[in-house]
Amino acid sequence: MKAGAIASIVTIAAALTRSRAARHTISSKLAPAKRWLKSQVGRPWDKVRSELFARFDTRTTAGRHVLFDHLLRDVEDVQWHRYAWDVFYVSHHGILRFESRRPRGPRLWAGWLPEPEGVLLAWLGGRRIIERDEQMYWLVPTRAGGFRQLHRLSDADAQRFRGLPTWFQERHRGARPAPGGA
Repeated sequence: MKAGAIASIVTIAAALTRSRAARHTISSKLAPAKRWLKSQVGRPWDKVRSELFARFDTRTTAGRHVLFDHLLRDVEDVQWHRYAWDVFYVSHHGILRFESRRPRGPRLWAGWLPEPEGVLLAWLGGRRIIERDEQMYWLVPTRAGGFRQLHRLSDADAQRFRGLPTWFQERHRGARPAPGGA
């Protein structure tokens, strides 16, 4: 391991204890430690973990914070990974691995939407859309659990729906039950 990388990691704890006015963002202070962790990909996790414990003094608040709230959590907290762009994980063979989930372009990512999903779901209001003879119609839920046709979409609504990604259109098109049962 390079001496410069070790020195950078060791100084993180000291950097975190500076006054709030003198500090940059927490991510800028953690960057050297994250780079070091990324450089350890491919090594046995037990060895990397023991080196982390050797470098950070867990008797101090700053050392515990960096180690447990950032570095170890980045590797070990499976629930947190659902929201992370970059994921460290341990393979079945005990080797530290890394996976980047960053979108490669604004429209290439499967989850991309032109508006927040909550706004679109509020606009749909539990309704679905069906297309017949190049006309689009609203379908509203019935008490029996099905859907019935209500009225034609306005041109603006039809254009808005057609501008959504295919995966979103398919999820809200037709009279089949919504994902998740309802």
